[in-house]
Amino acid sequence: MKKTFFAITFLFFAFLINVNAQNKEIESASKSIIDLSGSKSYDKAAVLIVYQGDDKERNNKVSLDPKNVNELKYAKKVCSKIGAMKAIAETYEIGKVEKISNTEYKVNLSFVNGSQKLPATFLFLKTDKGYLLQEVN
Repeated sequence: MKKTFFAITFLFFAFLINVNAQNKEIESASKSIIDLSGSKSYDKAAVLIVYQGDDKERNNKVSLDPKNVNELKYAKKVCSKIGAMKAIAETYEIGKVEKISNTEYKVNLSFVNGSQKLPATFLFLKTDKGYLLQEVN
């Protein structure tokens, strides 16, 4: 009975540690995307955004290629949207990470200016390359 209790307790804490590390990684990716968007570092931000295109081998599996003109243009579009929110805010707050599916995660953010908060949502996709930004709402 003691062995079972200890095994369950160990698995529970291992799960909590894994979830906490995963959440920190997603929060860090959110922060990096916001900061790179604000500094207009589109080529650096591109590697944090998931590729969503016609190439089935790459679709939702890898990041954008900053050397590809069209993919860099898409990164600029995403970053411009995020950069605009950052530009009107004094600061931003990263909320709780929510698991949507086995590979999708949602982060609610607020861009804060005084008492006003502009809400935003980042959707991340878990890939072999880490957590990549999939969508900004």
